[in-house]
Amino acid sequence: LIPTHRCNLNCTYCYQQAGNVLSDTMDTVTVSNIIKYIKKIASGKAGITISLYGGEPLLEPEKLLNIFEELKTYCEKEKKSFKITGTTNGTLLSVDLIEKFKKYPIADIQITFAGPKNIHDAKRMYKNGMGTYDRLVEVVQNLEKHKIDYHLRIDVDNENFSHIGELL
Repeated sequence: LIPTHRCNLNCTYCYQQAGNVLSDTMDTVTVSNIIKYIKKIASGKAGITISLYGGEPLLEPEKLLNIFEELKTYCEKEKKSFKITGTTNGTLLSVDLIEKFKKYPIADIQITFAGPKNIHDAKRMYKNGMGTYDRLVEVVQNLEKHKIDYHLRIDVDNENFSHIGELL
């Protein structure tokens, strides 16, 4: 599920050129149609797994919460399993949003690091040039505190390969 192609970062290696090539975002009609479509294809199946991707999917939290609520209610009524996974840059995972997401079966969130702080911040930064490393460390601590499953991905390239031990 890609609620938007927009992104709040300016990563040096982004295939979407820092989220500027694609910028489409689901409107409310599309959200409604997505919910109907997922329910339709879930008929006769044991459950639904939603995997979030983007752009940065958390730029559209209210749309996601609407989809989650509708599908959770549907799955409870139909006695189907329901789980949510997703890939996010993590920067928008505030404590408030984590609290709202806890209502739903978040099975796994993926957050990416690009090396230790100095390397990460040179590759994965906000549009204003500020690095995201410290924010992601804070987010991971909040996910731990709120017992939300996550995993960390490390983008490895020739530049950061010899520094991965430092990150770990």
